[in-house]
Amino acid sequence: MNSPIRVHLLGPPLVEVDGKRVNLPYKKLYGLLAYLSVTAHGHSRVSLATLLWGESDDHHARNSLRNALSSLSQALKPYQVLKANLSDVSLDLNEVWLDVADFKMTLRQEKNIVSLQNGLNLWRGPFLDGLIVDGAPGFDEWLTPIRTQLDSIHEDGWLALSQAYEAAGMLREAVDAANTMLTLNPLRERGHRQLIRLYFLQEDRMAVAQQYERCRKLLETELGVTPDPRTQALYQKVLSGQRSKGEPLHKNFHSDGVSASSLAFVGRQTEMDSLSEELQLILQTRQPRLLLIRGEAGIGKTRLAQEWIQRSYGLYCVTGRCFEAENSVPYHPWIDLLRASLQEVNWKKLGLAKVWMAELGRLAPELCEEVQSSLPAYAPDPELLRGRLSEAVRLWLEALCSQQPVCLFLDDLQWIDQASLALLEYILRRTSDQPLFIIGTERETEAEFNLKRALDVLGRENLCSFLYLSPLTLSEVTALSHTLGVGEMAPPAFFERLFAETEGNPLFVMETLRMLQTEPLSLTGDWPLPSTVQGVISNRLSRLSPSTRSLLSVATVIGRNFDYFTIKEVTGQPSELILSALEEGCRSGLIAERGTGFNFNHEKVQSVLYASLTGSRRKHLHQRVVEHLMKLPDSRLPSYFSLISAHLEKAGELTKARDFALQAASRAVELYADEDALVQYQRALRLSQSGLEEDLPAAMASKAIPFYSPANEPYGSLGVANLIHCQLGLIYQRLGRYPEAEIEFNQALESARVRQRFDEQAFINNMFSFLSYLRSNYEDLDSYAQLAIQCAEKIGHLSQKAVGLTHLGIASYRLGNYPRALELYNQALEIHETLKDQLWMGACHNNIGIVKDALGDYDGAIDSFQKALALRRGLGQIEGQSVHLTNIGQAYLHANNSEAARQVLAEALSLCEQVHASWVTVKVQRILSQAAIYDGDWQSAYKYACLAQELAQELGSQEDLGIIYRLLGEIAVAWPESGLGDPLPYSERSVSLLSLVGDQRELSLSRHNYEQQLRAG
Repeated sequence: MNSPIRVHLLGPPLVEVDGKRVNLPYKKLYGLLAYLSVTAHGHSRVSLATLLWGESDDHHARNSLRNALSSLSQALKPYQVLKANLSDVSLDLNEVWLDVADFKMTLRQEKNIVSLQNGLNLWRGPFLDGLIVDGAPGFDEWLTPIRTQLDSIHEDGWLALSQAYEAAGMLREAVDAANTMLTLNPLRERGHRQLIRLYFLQEDRMAVAQQYERCRKLLETELGVTPDPRTQALYQKVLSGQRSKGEPLHKNFHSDGVSASSLAFVGRQTEMDSLSEELQLILQTRQPRLLLIRGEAGIGKTRLAQEWIQRSYGLYCVTGRCFEAENSVPYHPWIDLLRASLQEVNWKKLGLAKVWMAELGRLAPELCEEVQSSLPAYAPDPELLRGRLSEAVRLWLEALCSQQPVCLFLDDLQWIDQASLALLEYILRRTSDQPLFIIGTERETEAEFNLKRALDVLGRENLCSFLYLSPLTLSEVTALSHTLGVGEMAPPAFFERLFAETEGNPLFVMETLRMLQTEPLSLTGDWPLPSTVQGVISNRLSRLSPSTRSLLSVATVIGRNFDYFTIKEVTGQPSELILSALEEGCRSGLIAERGTGFNFNHEKVQSVLYASLTGSRRKHLHQRVVEHLMKLPDSRLPSYFSLISAHLEKAGELTKARDFALQAASRAVELYADEDALVQYQRALRLSQSGLEEDLPAAMASKAIPFYSPANEPYGSLGVANLIHCQLGLIYQRLGRYPEAEIEFNQALESARVRQRFDEQAFINNMFSFLSYLRSNYEDLDSYAQLAIQCAEKIGHLSQKAVGLTHLGIASYRLGNYPRALELYNQALEIHETLKDQLWMGACHNNIGIVKDALGDYDGAIDSFQKALALRRGLGQIEGQSVHLTNIGQAYLHANNSEAARQVLAEALSLCEQVHASWVTVKVQRILSQAAIYDGDWQSAYKYACLAQELAQELGSQEDLGIIYRLLGEIAVAWPESGLGDPLPYSERSVSLLSLVGDQRELSLSRHNYEQQLRAG
């Protein structure tokens, strides 16, 4: 296709117009062009803005998209392929050639050699290789699966080319193409199978074996899995008809008949190596040894042993198992071992004397039929009988070992009977110069005393070693999930949640995934406990004494972490009983001692125990925990407000739970832990919607509103939902998330109107007024302030009237009416002084200082700011202190004292960073830029101006942006090295923005600069 515009996205992005390369100005333009061309259909402006500027507010995102579309259209001139209207954007692909489209079509449809080669030649590298688009998480989410898909098509293309060469009889070229595919992805088994087939066609059986072994090792090392059954079947088919020299007399045998490869197996490479090293030691020393694999139920002990046995060649392996229900049956695992080998061993070739075969027949009578013998008479002495039986088993194992190394696998040794244990000790101590490897698995916490003692002794005699299995890591849980059919495109958050739910226990992972096949669950809701997992845990709990189980059930109410003193306080049980129960719990492996307390080793254990309590019992215990926490000293109690709220909710005390959630939120706000505050306010809101009383007493409101409680003369209560929405809005406002703040304030205002609460309406209108100020919307600022004053006057609410007067003063100041602003601020100050409201007294002094600064009374301004600062420090308000310090710094700068200005501003910036007050930070940065301009430090001026510009764009603050553009224009004039270019556009933009926000003082400065630059040409 001879298209005038050619877009190459395979590899680093490249755009050509009429055969000439076009460099787009910035990376997001490449992302925008790629998205429009690959998706091949139109998109709304909203979706595109969200995709590429998702971390910016709506206003900034829309502006950025508008600028990007303009720049992209300019770059693609003279062709008008970009189609945009007020709502949608699309790309006319009739005049655009796209390498991705040709690449996909060719490699998916063509099967001849030439076409496949042409398609593969389009590959210059991964899709959009090297392109990193900052601040666009939505674009990254779109790019990743596309890149993965194209990588897969590329790999499949080389496989298809190999198959095409094979069909043409060009085997050498086919091998090269398959090897190229494996270079791209060594773990693609299709490539390995293709090479195995090709080597077989070339009659190179050595290469076949090497390729299979290379595949096996790669999968084992990288993924911890065995080759696909199709790969194994192909390998066996290729080797069919061959019999290895010295083929062993016996084959590997598993008594349970389950293939070790039928279940997923990942990781455990270190443990597999340990087993192999143990075998090598035995083969070198010819000293029989026991290796015991220890770990909790479901951790993968049995599977590890089975997988190692499956991969071990040249070993004769048999399995015996101990059963809890049958641990009174003597020699049960040894009977398993004998019967497992009954059909596999040529007993006549073993050379055992009939007397010993007859003794073995006591365990497995079938052996007597095998060797045509009869059971011997019972010996009169039981000890003699036991000794003869043990010796017969030892001689049997020695006979097996004389033919090839032997591995005995004894599963669930924690349940071994005493006779079998004694026989195991006898074999290890009396057998010598034989390659005998015994592997056992054990849940250490469930082992009987006699087994623990025996293993300790065998360990000291160097006849036994131990291998402890730990939980899987997050990456191993992810790999296990993939082998069980969970797609690689599942979000990382899913695997993180799965890991957290299962804590890396393989059984729990598999059972949870099996449950999710029929019960799709969200990432945020609770996940039920799979019945299999519940059964495993219940089985472990059943071994506890009733008193210990009861006490641990109480501990689940306290939480996953608990301590002795809380249990004693909640239960009232004697110390000795509690300590004994805790010791038994630790021995069982269900809990562990951590520092001064204890915790459950697995969250699911806690869940099962908690579920065993009746609802009434749970509520009672949660109430007891609250009573204990409420005895804490007053200095420590606030740290537990959130925990107390959670326990009260579970105890059914919803009103109290809500009140403590409000107090927890208030404390979080005071500590500037905004995200925690949001969580607690949301909890309080949810509880409030459960049918509780709407009004909150004023005494409680004073605890729930951070820093202060607005005077509430006419009423003695506040609406709870109203209060919560207001506080949520204030937090969002502080974080610079103005649209979310507006939503919360609107909900609060609607609630206040329905309740006909004029005090609340006045309060919320004043909050809207201040939000309008932050958005540089002075018309709305004035309107909301007037509404607040009207509502306050209806009920004589002095404090809210004073706040409204203050906001009217701000509007007057912004319009350049300084005398009127000063009058309004003084009226508000007089009211607040009457009410002794220090917070608003400080705000009034601050505003008076701003007016004095504008009038050129810098000493008077600094004095007013210092008064405001002292009041804020007395209240402990860090954010307020940063505001006043910023204003002091600006006044010093206006007074030509840049050194004092920088010093004060540095302190202000430090406070802003503590409380994440972005709306103040942007002002500090632009004033620091002004100070640097005053000192001629152009590099610092440019740095601070850029930082301020980026933040102002995020906040959507037109006032700050207007001032910053003026500064950039000044820097462009004085410091050409900045690369800013022509200063006129910056000054023009400054005048345009400040004309919108109506700040007359700043506007006059920008106009003056603009006119000077115009005259300068």
